Amino acid sequence: MVPVNCAAFHRELLGSELFGHVAGAFSGANAARAGLFAAANGGTLFLDEIGDLALDQQPALLRALQEGRVRPLGSDQEISVDVRVVSATNLDLEELVEQGSFRPDLLARLAPIRVDLPGLCRRREEIIALWTACIDRPLTFRSAEALLLYSWPRNIRELQSAAEEARLLSREGSAIEIDHLPPRVRSRGPAVDAIDHGPPDRDVLIELLGEHRGNVAEVARALGQNRQTVYRWMSVYRLTPDPFRKS
Repeated sequence: MVPVNCAAFHRELLGSELFGHVAGAFSGANAARAGLFAAANGGTLFLDEIGDLALDQQPALLRALQEGRVRPLGSDQEISVDVRVVSATNLDLEELVEQGSFRPDLLARLAPIRVDLPGLCRRREEIIALWTACIDRPLTFRSAEALLLYSWPRNIRELQSAAEEARLLSREGSAIEIDHLPPRVRSRGPAVDAIDHGPPDRDVLIELLGEHRGNVAEVARALGQNRQTVYRWMSVYRLTPDPFRKS
């Protein structure tokens, strides 16, 4: 897969990056360049931040998608390309179309299959796994709860930034303590008096899940807790109820 961030290039250079150019096509073009469509030929081109693509660049992209051909800047010859295009944006493209800053025909061509990914605040069961992918260190229970309780308004980039901060503040190989997290994250964590007793041991939670065949409501009742708390503990311990429902 060949990735490209449409917001990272100067608008005058993006066409060259995507479609290539011949030598002498513009000032500084001392040698020919194939471009990212050609580099991704036979594979996938990932267009990140597609909503930031300049309006005057959109017709060339539409033509490449419709015809499977690109024309390098300064050339009178087109090149055939066979590329799967995947795009992403955090902008509302339908709204951009209404505003006149995104072509409706390009949106139709880009989105035969559309996946709307909710923010992390609506996918809390994934937070611990995503954090571990950023920094594979054990979490204390307090730090894990703080991660789960925080709203993550800037989503994965904010989580990555918080993980990097925790890496810098902690010792190599040590557990991530709540003090290693950014203040905005740990301030949304549980009060100390709410976690004095802490969660049950992982083995106890596993035993209860097995006993109640993965029925989280029954496990919560047995522990004198609400279901949200039990789900939070399960996230910390990387447990899901499904395997116990099959037993």
